[in-house]
Amino acid sequence: MPLRFETDYNGASLSFDPLVDEVFAELKSSFLELPRGEGFIDYPTFERGYQALKRATGDFVVVTAATVEAAVAEAPIAFIVFRTILGFTPPEWAYITTETTGVTVDQGAARAIDRNMRLQPLTPRALASITHRSANPGDG
Repeated sequence: MPLRFETDYNGASLSFDPLVDEVFAELKSSFLELPRGEGFIDYPTFERGYQALKRATGDFVVVTAATVEAAVAEAPIAFIVFRTILGFTPPEWAYITTETTGVTVDQGAARAIDRNMRLQPLTPRALASITHRSANPGDG
């Protein structure tokens, strides 16, 4: 039987069952393969960051720099939550920040900031200390 992308879907005798079986055979979860070392965020920690972000933004109604910064100052993991909601990796976040603001954000620094927030996800601190300490990737 031809593969699903080689199949003539106009054929009257087409059987979808083998095609569906092919798709399901290719599906697998990578969740069990995720690395779980230092910096891995468990669900309860992520949830606390989500709730901090939700509170600070009024249930995501007022999403501004100030409201997101307030959530991140309360629970730094909120930054990871926000980045994740937007679908950015740390290097993509650095790139889009540089492109939209004109402020150069080094991808290594973005990774370091991200890592620092994952290592101390619930330790409240001023944003200036987060970014200052992480400005040099070797410092984090």
